[in-house]
Formats: sequence, C-alpha cells, structure tokens
Amino acid sequence: MKRITHTEPEGGMFLMATLPEGVSSMELFSEGVKAGVAILPGVPFYPEGGGEDTIRINFSSPSAEEIDLGMERLGTALRSL
Repeated sequence: MKRITHTEPEGGMFLMATLPEGVSSMELFSEGVKAGVAILPGVPFYPEGGGEDTIRINFSSPSAEEIDLGMERLGTALRSL
C-alpha cells in the first residue's frame, strides 16, 4: 500500500507531506482535482529544484469533517496512480 509521510505541524497553516517512491506531486495534484480535493504540489516551493515528491496541505480553514473527507479523497487519488 502506498503511504504518505508528513510533518507534525506546531502551528501555521500547512503541513508538508512526502509521497511514496515513484509518485509525482504533479500527477497527484491532477488526480486530486478529479477526486474533488485540492493539494499543492511541492515543486513551486523548491526554487533550486526538487519537490517532485512533496505536497503541501492546508489545515487552517477546513472543519475536522472536511479534513476527513479531503483525506478520503486524497487516498482515492493516490490509489489511482
């Protein structure tokens, strides 16, 4: 099973997550849109290059129920890759 690892936020608005080997953040972004969840590919946050295997997830404004639904949708998108 493909698994995502992530930071443990101590504040702020986002957490960074690392995707399983071979999963592209850009491809997961596209699949996420199809599944109804928005994530940010990590690529724009690495001006020197990199980030192909990372994503940023906002947790500051959605409710706990919306976060649960978003994680379900993210899982659907990940499994489709």
